[in-house]
Amino acid sequence: MPKYPHLGPKHKNIMTSKFEVEYEEVFHLKDMYKHLQEWTKDWKYEPLEKDHKGNPMGEIEALYMELINAKGEKNHYTWWRFERKINEYVKYFIKFDLMTLLTTHVEVMHNGQKVKMWKSNPVFRVEAWVMLDWKDEWDKHWFLKHIDKWYVRRWYKPYVEAHKKQLWFELYNFEETIKQYLELTTTTEMPDAFHPVRGFED
Repeated sequence: MPKYPHLGPKHKNIMTSKFEVEYEEVFHLKDMYKHLQEWTKDWKYEPLEKDHKGNPMGEIEALYMELINAKGEKNHYTWWRFERKINEYVKYFIKFDLMTLLTTHVEVMHNGQKVKMWKSNPVFRVEAWVMLDWKDEWDKHWFLKHIDKWYVRRWYKPYVEAHKKQLWFELYNFEETIKQYLELTTTTEMPDAFHPVRGFED
């Protein structure tokens, strides 16, 4: 079973940062998915589910639900849960929740042609966690379990701070990637998008 950080002790499951982005405009939902999935691959994140050999199974998408109201407007609810193992003691975990509210199909002109898009109000909520002793090996050891808190808060503290800063940087980059795709203001100069902004494809 995958291990979720909020279920573990706080001194070993540390939320380093979180953000929320809201947007209301026309965009391409499917291409946005692809764009963000490329980010997870570039940073070598994997689905939580693993087989008996520890190999990734399935997709990073843990939940997808679609509700349609009487007007035909759609609300999408998507959860992604993905992780990257740093070593046998440390791994990074990212929780990504996306809601697209009151979504309707629209057609826009691009390069003289009509393109089908979505008009919606997407809301992105993301958290990043550093997980220590993610295999619970220290908790199971007759001696190590007694010095666990001291080890994390004293001897290993500089390494914890370094991992927190690294994961903060990665989540910041993820936020900037979302904003760039949606053409919001970014605080840093980002490279050209791999996918056309808002999903326009030539």
